[in-house]
Amino acid sequence: MYTEWGSWSSCNHCGEPGERVKMGICYARTRLDEFRGGVPCRSNAVPYKERSKYSYDKRKDEKEIGTCNAKCPPKPKATGKKAIVKTFALSAGIPTLPKLVKRRVYYEDVGNNAELVCPEAGVTHGVRWMNGSKTLRQMEFIKANSRFRIDHLNRLYIENVQFYDSRNYTCWFENKQIAVVIIKVVEAPSIDEDMEGNAMYVGMVLVFLVFFYIVLGVCKNRKLQTIQ
Repeated sequence: MYTEWGSWSSCNHCGEPGERVKMGICYARTRLDEFRGGVPCRSNAVPYKERSKYSYDKRKDEKEIGTCNAKCPPKPKATGKKAIVKTFALSAGIPTLPKLVKRRVYYEDVGNNAELVCPEAGVTHGVRWMNGSKTLRQMEFIKANSRFRIDHLNRLYIENVQFYDSRNYTCWFENKQIAVVIIKVVEAPSIDEDMEGNAMYVGMVLVFLVFFYIVLGVCKNRKLQTIQ
């Protein structure tokens, strides 16, 4: 087995220190003529017996995190009234509107694990997650053995969510905000509440059955009186 490393992702921030990642995919050397150069360890192209014998399935892919410094792209400058008029001239047509920022709201019971997805984010994208105005850095998560982690698909995981985790989390790509994910942590329903709910449901069913039997009895009595 060996690790095939991909290229570095783009830097997830500009103008200040950011992070970039690259993925290492586990490959296995096989005797199959079609895959002399190797095949991913968990691929079905590798015979099951061979995968089990050499524990290919247990070998995980790797991720390397590095720091980076990227310059922010220059903003277009317009000076004087002529430039402003030219920018908004009718002959230029209607300017294209920026994409709407996607918003999602998740309700999580306290103590559960939360998974936050950044739409349209792939492995090679330098995605930056923020908690309010604070940038969430993967290297800090690892050093502090944090409840937070970011996987290779740029999904943000929060283990054992607490009430103070109820915040707005935003993901950014190429210095543009892609999505806002709002987490609202609520109290988990207790066993007593579940029992009360079940008891109420059973009570409603019993009331309906009693009412049904009363109506059925009345109908039968009317039929007997009609026959007599």
